[in-house]
Amino acid sequence: MEFWTVLPITIVLCCTVFSTTLGIETTYVVALLGQDIQNGSTTASIEYELVIVNEESTQITVIITSIDGPVKTLPVGSNARVSHKLGHEMAMNGSEISNKSLEVQSNDGKFVLQVFTKRDGYIEGLLALPIQQMDGPNQVINRTVYEYVVATFCAVGGYCQIAIAATENNTEVFIDIPKMVEEIAFCNKSSYFRLHRDTGFTMNKFDAFQLETTYDLTGTVIFSFKPIAVFVGSRNVTNGNIVAHTMEQLVPSSHWGTEFVVQTLGSNGYGDILKIVSHYTSTVVTMSGFPSFNMTNRYQNVTRRLSKGTRSHIQASHPIQVVQISGLSYATKNESSTLTMTVVPSVQNAWNDFTVSCHDMQTSSQFVVVSGKKTQLKQLKLWI
Repeated sequence: MEFWTVLPITIVLCCTVFSTTLGIETTYVVALLGQDIQNGSTTASIEYELVIVNEESTQITVIITSIDGPVKTLPVGSNARVSHKLGHEMAMNGSEISNKSLEVQSNDGKFVLQVFTKRDGYIEGLLALPIQQMDGPNQVINRTVYEYVVATFCAVGGYCQIAIAATENNTEVFIDIPKMVEEIAFCNKSSYFRLHRDTGFTMNKFDAFQLETTYDLTGTVIFSFKPIAVFVGSRNVTNGNIVAHTMEQLVPSSHWGTEFVVQTLGSNGYGDILKIVSHYTSTVVTMSGFPSFNMTNRYQNVTRRLSKGTRSHIQASHPIQVVQISGLSYATKNESSTLTMTVVPSVQNAWNDFTVSCHDMQTSSQFVVVSGKKTQLKQLKLWI
């Protein structure tokens, strides 16, 4: 990777036509958020699993590739599910730059990719975003830009994390973290990287870049003019009597929307945390059950707590991002729950149809499908 310093720039987004149809080729890039401690040694049992669900009516072939070449070739039958497990040596370790990212690709048709991380029996997963769907309806007119705004949660201990994976060689990436975050410095071959100084760098295909800190990285802005995958999460988070982790793939700001419906997912008494991020100045947000508010700045973050058993209809004057943290045992005694983090899809940009698969361990992952508006809200809970 090559690093250089740049000045922040402003990106103005407008609307363009968007198609949700995938082509014959489906490609994902994955950077595995590290579960290791800083010096690379751990006594924890760590395992990663890639779960592939074929959405075609015929068999497809999916190839998992690293910088060293093909890792695994998987034939996947019609509407079938296969998985491939990886050890923690393929994951990032602390704040580092490496070539550990993976490409998961098929030239035969559509498939869904889920990524699970298991540490000492605790499992958390994410639904990955294919490269072919990274261009969103709010894209710039003359030049495609892939912009992300980070939301993380490590307020109850542990480390907040960001990982970036490039899809092409010579990918210029720009990153701007909040000033309150302590400087992060680490080695990069014969030189070193400093987070507040090196705001621009070049990545090649299979490069992976991870930042890890005890500071909340919410509000970090990342963008590139070539497709990149951005993953966020946390590790070693104390949640009741469980040491938990979270993981999620962010969607570009071109996929953000102005209307959302959220429902608490956690089973404990604390409720869920919502992190709302603005993309425009003077964004007015209304939430049922809460007073309306004005987000005066770009990339401003507002946090709200959604009480157990409640839901909220959110509307904004400009596109926003909503991230939901569920299952917290924060400030509640004798409770344990599965901690999870989810980027909430907007009503405008949610997928109409996709297939997910149960994990081998039959974890209590929860999907909530909500339809309707205002007082006509209806919900359907699907446990897998």
